[in-house]
Amino acid sequence: MSKNMPLVIFMLLTAFLAALITASPVSAAPDELIQNGGFEAGTDPWKEYAGTLSATTSCKHSGNASVAFNSTSATTKWFYQIVTVHEGEVYNFSGWVLKNDANIEYIELRIRWYDNHECSNQRLSEICSPILTTNSDEFQYIEVLPGSQAPAHAVAARVEVLLHPVSSTPATAYFDDMSFEGPPPPTPSPSPTATATVSPMPTATATPSPTDSVTVSPTSSPTATGIPTATPTPSSTPTPTPSATPTTTASQGEILINEVQYNPPQPGSDASFEWLELYNPTDGTVELRGWSISDNYGTDAIPPLNISADSPAIVAASQGFHTNFPDSDCTIVIIADGSIGNGLSNDGDSLSLKDGAGTTIDSISYGDDETVSSPPYPKVAEGHSLERSPAGGIFIDNPDPSPCSAIATVNATPYASCTATPTGGSTAIPPTPSTSDADEDETQLLPDEPDEPVDPVLPALAVSEALALCGVIYMIDRKRKQKSK
Repeated sequence: MSKNMPLVIFMLLTAFLAALITASPVSAAPDELIQNGGFEAGTDPWKEYAGTLSATTSCKHSGNASVAFNSTSATTKWFYQIVTVHEGEVYNFSGWVLKNDANIEYIELRIRWYDNHECSNQRLSEICSPILTTNSDEFQYIEVLPGSQAPAHAVAARVEVLLHPVSSTPATAYFDDMSFEGPPPPTPSPSPTATATVSPMPTATATPSPTDSVTVSPTSSPTATGIPTATPTPSSTPTPTPSATPTTTASQGEILINEVQYNPPQPGSDASFEWLELYNPTDGTVELRGWSISDNYGTDAIPPLNISADSPAIVAASQGFHTNFPDSDCTIVIIADGSIGNGLSNDGDSLSLKDGAGTTIDSISYGDDETVSSPPYPKVAEGHSLERSPAGGIFIDNPDPSPCSAIATVNATPYASCTATPTGGSTAIPPTPSTSDADEDETQLLPDEPDEPVDPVLPALAVSEALALCGVIYMIDRKRKQKSK
């Protein structure tokens, strides 16, 4: 045996075990994907829409802080975070809420899935928690259906905490320990580990006899002939291209499709009598320049339109709107071709509102169409409208359409794009989740995760055993050498 053989074996075993450790799967607990879910660091990076979010230490479920979410208008409002997700994976969204204000109708959680990381495209789908309606002086637990699966093509989710006020009377709820758990992000494929290459021992070779050197006579180098420098042709100064007319961009939800009458009470073709109401829930005027409205089969430019804060405006297919609603006094614009999209289907269709940059600001679908809302909003009868109640809230079947004004909801039938089952406060409150509980929660396991994950201690044991084996080989070789002397 060569005197270098033990070293060679040791290096080969080390390289093999390094590859083994790199490839060995290690089980991982579900990751907490929300940042600052306990609000110990204030309100960042949470963002609010319409309401006001503020840190507080007066009411908390755990830790040293929570947040108060304040409402001063009748519109639905929410605060949210955007997180990276992976299609087909399972996620859980939950939290604790102190709802003890009669001016809050209900609280719910919502996950909206998107196919881009900015959540600016049309959402793929959404799922909501049961609504929490009961007031209590203690924190109550609320969660979206455990094991919510990201749909195909989803790369991001906007996790939202929604507050639905009764009216514009100021109202406040408190939130703490928000959690959005899912599988850890996939680790990038490791770069190939350089494997130690064992160079063979050099073999002695005979020294070659010197041979006569051939002297090469230098040849004369050709004299470089100067290459004339090309005279640059003066280039003409480019004529600046006039900039395109700037378009107004907006954030999703800044303008809402608040009401639509897609089945007017006119006999025969009713497309020219169709209309929709847009609502601005923000505190400032929004300019709709270059915006459009689409159904499944056509797109129409919305005439230039400014919508004041907390105000509606009507987009009508034609002047036929005034036949049915002669007293409507808000801003009304008329579509140029006399129909909205290709004419809204009474059996099912979708509506998408896009700004001048092509970003979908709001969208809905109804009837047998699941293009946007899943499930879609149900069909309404001829002469009825589909309307949010209160303005910006959940959709209802309104038997008395009310363009330009709020509606009374006494005889209205509420609908929601998510199946919203009232909890009535009867949902059992689970114990406060702890890190160990989350690690042991079997609902967090991926469908293809092994039932018995590899123990992370095993690779370490394999290393120690291999080192011991190398030591034994070295000692055997040493004794062999001693006997041969």
